[in-house]
Amino acid sequence: GLGFHPLRRKLQRFIDKRFYNIEIDYQKTPIEGQHFTHKQTDLHLHTYSHLELIGRGGMAEVYRAQSATTNDLVAIKILPKDLAEDADYRKRFEREVQVMRSLIHPNIVQVYDSGEESGISYIAMEYIRGIDLAEYLKRVNFLKPASALKILTGVAGALDFAHAKGLI
Repeated sequence: GLGFHPLRRKLQRFIDKRFYNIEIDYQKTPIEGQHFTHKQTDLHLHTYSHLELIGRGGMAEVYRAQSATTNDLVAIKILPKDLAEDADYRKRFEREVQVMRSLIHPNIVQVYDSGEESGISYIAMEYIRGIDLAEYLKRVNFLKPASALKILTGVAGALDFAHAKGLI
């Protein structure tokens, strides 16, 4: 167990450098919340409108938006400008796009589009209606074995697919 994490990090850096020609410091992570400055009304990206903030993580904000070309709802993941100016974060974001585009599977969110506009890097992807697992667990308090098996089967299928592609 003690040797696993350092070995995993070395392997991850090797794969990034060898296969994707990028070097990323995965130990360097942004401070939560300091870099998010977008308001729902000041974002206009490509052909996406009605952006509404639905989530925020350590590296990006996620918005629900409407695609003008398909009229469908999409999820837009945005790398904040200050992180986009940092070469390491930009490479991580670009690698995420490359990896996600290579994974076409029913249990993995599909990427539709990516790009940069007005200094804002974004990924447009499939929007999934519903609640996440954490919210579901709060609501039900206890997960029955049959429900857990159904969820884990889907997750395992996605992980197996990613592993077969050489990503895990």
